[in-house]
Amino acid sequence: MCSPCLPRGSVMFKSLPAEVWTLVFRLLSHSDRLRVRASCRYFRDLVDNAQWRDWTVELRRSGQEYEEGFWHLLRRWGVTSADLSSTVGWTHVAKGLPGLTTLIISISCLTEMKDLRSFINLERLYVVLHTRARLEELSLVLPQRLMHLKVCSMCVYENTALPTEISPDSPFKKLKSLVYHCDSIPHPVDVLHFFLSSLPELQHLSLKIYSECLYKGHISDLPPLQNCSLSSLELVTCETQTFPMDFMKMLSKLPSLRSLAIFCRYECMDEYDENTLRLSSWLRDLPSLTSLVVSGGNAKGFAGSIASSVTRLMLLPSCFDSWTEDMAALSAQLPDLQHLHLRDNALGSDTAHIPQFFPRLKTLRLFHDEVPEEVFLSLASLQELEVLETLDDEPPPAALVSKFRQLTNNRVRIYNSPKDRWLWTCECSDYISADYWAQVLGTLL
Repeated sequence: MCSPCLPRGSVMFKSLPAEVWTLVFRLLSHSDRLRVRASCRYFRDLVDNAQWRDWTVELRRSGQEYEEGFWHLLRRWGVTSADLSSTVGWTHVAKGLPGLTTLIISISCLTEMKDLRSFINLERLYVVLHTRARLEELSLVLPQRLMHLKVCSMCVYENTALPTEISPDSPFKKLKSLVYHCDSIPHPVDVLHFFLSSLPELQHLSLKIYSECLYKGHISDLPPLQNCSLSSLELVTCETQTFPMDFMKMLSKLPSLRSLAIFCRYECMDEYDENTLRLSSWLRDLPSLTSLVVSGGNAKGFAGSIASSVTRLMLLPSCFDSWTEDMAALSAQLPDLQHLHLRDNALGSDTAHIPQFFPRLKTLRLFHDEVPEEVFLSLASLQELEVLETLDDEPPPAALVSKFRQLTNNRVRIYNSPKDRWLWTCECSDYISADYWAQVLGTLL
């Protein structure tokens, strides 16, 4: 593609539109892109203008230690995301990269965030807190244009109370997505209700607040949620036994709620396990869901409570008493299921039942390990299948993939994504991020 025998600036390079070259470059590794960039000025400009905009630059030194030439290069590359290892010299970073829209920081003192408002175009912020910080204190340093906030705290918030209200001019009011993983005294029910009643534009919420205490209030006594725009909710490390059975009634009237992810803290024992009973009760109160992610419940126990409108389903390490019985129960409830993610590496020959249970699948993700070749190839009978993704550490044999493609006339795209890829690790917890399960199940948010 960049042979030395071709003169620099050759018209042969320009025989293809720049958009085509851009698509070609996206197939290359990072090192290969750099080699292409060094081959000629034409390719350098194409790579700079199109290839680095979605990348995050990691700045390991304080902002004032970088020269203007460095900032000029990043600006020319169109870099809009940065990970700041140092909390010194933020104003220099903001001046050098005025177009930054995404920032990743880790702080040990709230005063380190005093210059955060220098980033006038900031829309996304991910902050790891190594200190206690009240919500009202945090709101004083957030940029005004912020729309997406992720907060992960390393501290247990002792004697922390929720504010009575959030100021109308607070940046919190403009948030469209919030990931809030902070252990605090208020019960998760109270925290959830507070956010939903205070943030009118919030569309996605991921909440992780561990609590061993039972909820002492009554869901029926909570004020109704007014003008709430929530469409996606994620409950991480959920201690289900501390929530009331009618917990989801507070969300049942939300017109926009379509996606729910629940990651139970403990695995179930059987279909009458406390986790499963609560999941069944909660799902019964949400008849309009289209996307569901569940970890920790017994599929057979809550299958009958899933809304028949669900077309996207992800089941993570769950208790399968009998795989075929569980899938039959899900099949009866979800006849139009189109996207299925099964993280169970012991399906074996039972994989052959998937086309029978879910004939309308368009996306299927599962482990192929221990699945016989003829069973794996039987998945080609899924007439509407578009994507088949395996989750094993090693991809299926090339010969097997070739046979599958022949059976489907190359209609199905086949990928391999190792299982650790769907785990996004925060320093204080492991959980499946909203970004990833939105990618896995389609555009959920």
